[in-house]
Amino acid sequence: MIDTNAVLDVIVNANSLSLQERERLRPHCSVACNQLSQRLKSEEYATVSAVIMACASIAQYRYLLTTESDDDFLSFKAGDITVRQNREARIENAAKFKTESLVSATPYLTDIDFVFEAVEV
Repeated sequence: MIDTNAVLDVIVNANSLSLQERERLRPHCSVACNQLSQRLKSEEYATVSAVIMACASIAQYRYLLTTESDDDFLSFKAGDITVRQNREARIENAAKFKTESLVSATPYLTDIDFVFEAVEV
């Protein structure tokens, strides 16, 4: 089983989240860990960083989808520079990161998305 706390730590460290946000993320991490744990080729892959990062990206994406934002923009200021990003852009970026992370974890996961269709000649 993939460690939920390890996944949560990856997200918290990358985003500097508060304790309250950390606890709101925990269920999303648990669901992502359960989802990918079922797809592991071997239980020994549960600690591979690519697998943990894939779980983190799934959890963060789900969190963004389900979180109501008080404001549509995330912004921060560093010196004279202000960076602003709207909610839709954050979700789009999280979706791209989720896809890239799952691709990186592919060697450790079973393929459940394979489709075969017969071809008539």
